[in-house]
Amino acid sequence: MIATLLLGAVIAAPLAAAEPAAVACEVSGYDVLIRNTGTKTIPAGTVLNWSVPFVRQGGEHVLAEPMLPDGAVFLSAILGSDFLHPAIECVAGVGV
Repeated sequence: MIATLLLGAVIAAPLAAAEPAAVACEVSGYDVLIRNTGTKTIPAGTVLNWSVPFVRQGGEHVLAEPMLPDGAVFLSAILGSDFLHPAIECVAGVGV
């Protein structure tokens, strides 16, 4: 009887929503830096999306290893011939 009550309590408990990963990016010259601004580690295999609207460039990067909070991925020369000042907008997100 107690086991049935406990099982019922576990099933009835609401599922906590997973905290979405938080990332931000910045440009520097020909490079893009994507940083984990959240409090959770982002697992390996996660797709990070980035976009620099000013030069109409963007892409995806698949994490080869987990990205710790405050960790970063440096995408060297990803902007090709577009040399940009760090004040240029860069947008990042976590894809599928």
